[in-house]
Amino acid sequence: MNLFDETFIRNYCEDSFGEFVSDVCVRLKRNNMSYRLAQEKMEKLQCDFPKLRKIIEDNESEELTKEEAEALGKYLRSADDARWEEAKELFLVGMRESYYLFKLLRIIKK
Repeated sequence: MNLFDETFIRNYCEDSFGEFVSDVCVRLKRNNMSYRLAQEKMEKLQCDFPKLRKIIEDNESEELTKEEAEALGKYLRSADDARWEEAKELFLVGMRESYYLFKLLRIIKK
């Protein structure tokens, strides 16, 4: 597959940017072990501590035990790790898009 077969300009200009970001996250989950592990840890914490799911997904207020509060801290650290991986990947994808656009505009001749 050519690196430029799927680009924002070709595939997403008429769609939402959220879909573009979602596709990047799907690729990360498939191909980036750090991202996948952070996502799996977040899911496990929500399964092990049901109150976390209520707080995170349902936006409900809950009183937490010390153990649940520590689990929430672990969840938030894992979420930060996942967001960091997303930011790095989106930056690289943006650079690829810039390169494609520069080639399209004949700023880069190759």
